[in-house]
Amino acid sequence: MTFYHRLLKPLEKHLKRPLLIAMGVGFYLDTHYTVEGLEEFWGQVKIQMFDKYCQVTQKWRGKGPGLEICPAFRDPTTLICWAYELFLGAELNESCVSLALRVDPVIPMTWRQRMKRWHKEVAE
Repeated sequence: MTFYHRLLKPLEKHLKRPLLIAMGVGFYLDTHYTVEGLEEFWGQVKIQMFDKYCQVTQKWRGKGPGLEICPAFRDPTTLICWAYELFLGAELNESCVSLALRVDPVIPMTWRQRMKRWHKEVAE
């Protein structure tokens, strides 16, 4: 199952790609609608920022990556905090992110829906 939240928007702008929050064994940042695209993206991240990737993943208690493509987190809050620190260099307050997600919850969204919205947003 995949979800969207407006807190992903700054990450999308920085990474120049649509994002979703995916739920499996934990929560992870879904960066592509195909497994191959997901593997390629995270492979590049691990090559380009390995030390920071490992350090920030450990800090936010991410599980993996072992056989997984990318680390999984216990909830969307820690996932978002991890992603902001890894990609934007911003350390978010976990309590504030948790509150933001309670006030404005994540919404279920498919890749098809996200891609439609992404193309509209990029065109604006």
